[in-house]
Amino acid sequence: YGIVAFVTYYRSTREEYERAAQLRLQTEHLKAELADARLAALERQIQPHFLFNTLNTISSVMYDDLDTADRMISNLSALLRMSLERAEDPKIPLREELAITELYLDIMSARFTDRLEVDFDVDAAARPCLVPTLVLQPLVENAIKHNPPRADRPARVRVSAHMAADGDLVVAVE
Repeated sequence: YGIVAFVTYYRSTREEYERAAQLRLQTEHLKAELADARLAALERQIQPHFLFNTLNTISSVMYDDLDTADRMISNLSALLRMSLERAEDPKIPLREELAITELYLDIMSARFTDRLEVDFDVDAAARPCLVPTLVLQPLVENAIKHNPPRADRPARVRVSAHMAADGDLVVAVE
């Protein structure tokens, strides 16, 4: 009986150890996938073409309008810093997401001068609500990309947020 009990205990302990090792391996795999997803989200957030266009714009205006170039560098730095700091947070308050989006739009406004019109209509009650991190800027970027400023008309972007009657947060980028 003792040998049978020992063998049974040994097998169950070994199986538990193997399951624990497998769970640790799955956990590490999921952590790696999460890190990759965060990096991919950050790469989508700050597209290389946006960065290159911003740097080119800064380069072109720095000889004519040093204040605008300085503001663009400061905003780009703040945008990168905020994006990196918030990349690991799955959700942030809408007010912080709006701050990131406003930095982006200020850079784009300097780039397109008077050919970009921006309107924010955000209820105060909506500002503390949690939203997915880095959700607005790519939508605003797409709105500008698919409605680019032209010589005959500016691009118009409107960001709105309000609380619906059922208590849901409604955010729109037009």
